[in-house]
Amino acid sequence: IQRTNRRHRLFSQGDGIVIGLSGGPDSTALFLLLVKLQKKYRLRLAAAHLNHSLSPKDSLKFEKFSENLANRLHVPFFKKKLNLRLFAKKNKKTLEEAGRLARYELFKEIAAKVGAAKIATAHTLDDQAETVLMRIGRGTGLKGLSGIPVKRKEGRYEIIRPLLGISKAEILASLKRSKEPYCLDISNQSDQFTRNRVRNKLLPWLEKNLNPQIKISLSELAGICSENQAHLEKISLATLKDCLLHKNKRSLSLDTARLGCLDGAVLSETLFAALTLLKNKRVRFGASHIAAIRALIESPENRKQTHLPGSVTAVKEKGALRIFDTS
Repeated sequence: IQRTNRRHRLFSQGDGIVIGLSGGPDSTALFLLLVKLQKKYRLRLAAAHLNHSLSPKDSLKFEKFSENLANRLHVPFFKKKLNLRLFAKKNKKTLEEAGRLARYELFKEIAAKVGAAKIATAHTLDDQAETVLMRIGRGTGLKGLSGIPVKRKEGRYEIIRPLLGISKAEILASLKRSKEPYCLDISNQSDQFTRNRVRNKLLPWLEKNLNPQIKISLSELAGICSENQAHLEKISLATLKDCLLHKNKRSLSLDTARLGCLDGAVLSETLFAALTLLKNKRVRFGASHIAAIRALIESPENRKQTHLPGSVTAVKEKGALRIFDTS
């Protein structure tokens, strides 16, 4: 964790950190390790637990375990109970998506309450490998291949992942050596979720038939792509500034002559940056949407338009590409 921290500057002296503590092996290890570092870095720690209520008996066991662990090590503990199925239905999300949304809502709520700027989650090297494979399967670009970022901004807060370079096997071995208990979630064995099928079937097959170190290879791929993506985004932000003709809350206009001179990769990333600037990252745009806008730019005709998610419309006008929000 300290090596990862030196490289990525995840936390510093006196930081307040909310730790997502589910009671599973990964979050238990993260919690224990940050507690070990608490004195050295003068960290102000708090633990947050979400009871999903998917399996009443197991959910309560996870909650009690997490609460007892936090109390034993004198770390403030916060919990919330939620009917995840109803929450998913209300928000029109899958259980997996709803669980993630609800957890981060809780983490930010607790961070605001305790005055913490950082939120630590227990994503591991295995999670990284699974994420990259899932995105390859669905179709992705350089950004998708970057996988789970080791840190990212989430509004006022920064999400940090100190265990992202550590494998599940290392974590389990560490817990075994220190004789620390943890809970096992039986839902991780269910083939209902795509991630579980990748974890329990696809990755073991790849380890056996393609590369015994496939998880490390996929994690390294994510790291390389992340560095290249960061560089491309930096270039695209400068390019967007050069191409921007007009901007208000509802629309922006870009110089089509300048856009037409850009390299394909820079053009696509600049268009992503423009859409993000307009919608403030509230809508997810994909490669097909960027391809549709590029087709407008390349077309000799004016007044052609394309409709995008989030009530966004792009129109090619004389000398300008206008993107506006009709919501």
